Amino acid sequence: MLPTFIAHMDEQEGRKVFEDSVPLGRMCRPEDIANMAAYLASEEAPLITGSVDGGQGI
Repeated sequence: MLPTFIAHMDEQEGRKVFEDSVPLGRMCRPEDIANMAAYLASEEAPLITGSVDGGQGI
């Protein structure tokens, strides 16, 4: 999806602009998704319905 957001920019410049728009200041990494999935599947999160979006809330 990143190419869609930065189509009109240089790749490094586009990544920087995108990362600056994320409140946590970085893009999601595969381990972020894996850790969230493991937590949500655990018995420690029976009422949690969250997502990993770096604080953007989209």
